[in-house]
Amino acid sequence: MVNAADISDKSNTLISLPWLTSHEDYIKKLISLNKLSRVTLLYGPQGSGKSLLASNIAKIINKNLSSIISFGTDQEKITMDDIREIIDCSHRTATLDNYNIFIINNCENLATGAANGLLKTLEEENHNNFFILTSSNLNKVLPTILSRCFKIVVTAKAEIACQWLSSNGVSDKSDQACLLELAGFGPLKALQDYSNGYLDKIKKTTNILTSLTNINVITLHKQAIELFTIKENKKNIIDVTNFINIINYLLTRNFINSSGSSGFSKATFELIKKYKNHLDNNIAIDASNVIYNILYALQMADVDSKVRL
Repeated sequence: MVNAADISDKSNTLISLPWLTSHEDYIKKLISLNKLSRVTLLYGPQGSGKSLLASNIAKIINKNLSSIISFGTDQEKITMDDIREIIDCSHRTATLDNYNIFIINNCENLATGAANGLLKTLEEENHNNFFILTSSNLNKVLPTILSRCFKIVVTAKAEIACQWLSSNGVSDKSDQACLLELAGFGPLKALQDYSNGYLDKIKKTTNILTSLTNINVITLHKQAIELFTIKENKKNIIDVTNFINIINYLLTRNFINSSGSSGFSKATFELIKKYKNHLDNNIAIDASNVIYNILYALQMADVDSKVRL
């Protein structure tokens, strides 16, 4: 089974994924026609392979890996120091078939000053340079940067994504559909979630919800905290993001299956939506309190007598 975290792009070899090949062929065609934009933005859900595609595009343009510089991770801010390095490198002389290529992953994580600094660099008419940006959230990208980019949406068709998951050990079709929906339809993230035991978390979260009317919410809160506590950088943290995603998935599925007659209240959905917005906009929240508040709201909605999970 492929481990999403093990996919490497450090060699000259293109390591592709089945839903990326059409994008790579398209880039090759643009290059052959001398129509490839100097600034390209790849956008799509987390786990759709944008960073890998960016690396492959860079290798298609350049055979010399030393002229390819990459910045950005899922979590860290891209700083003004990073942009200064880009500016310095962008002024070096390039040769034919050996351009300066800058990959900026998760460009929505650009600090304000860094975003403005990058914009000035993008505005320069320097044909030595190619910029390849990626983003999972266009709403957070500076509009003036977006206006400078040739945009390519990176998604995987459901059939191709399911076939790929099946070839990597996820054979049950309902599990495939569940994992893809939870992952925002990013196959790499879906596979990572599968490896991290999220199907089991869904089952145990379902058990928590169906116990809300006959077990004290404090007890269920403790179970949820234990279920969603993970180790990150040698510290135990509460994975409140995936708790909310799984709860939202279960509530939405129930609402659809019951033809809109779900016993969950509108207020509960609004509460979950509020917390999701906080997370999307990096607003600090108390993870333990969030889990308690959601479970309490569900309990008050008298879940068990009206819902089939």
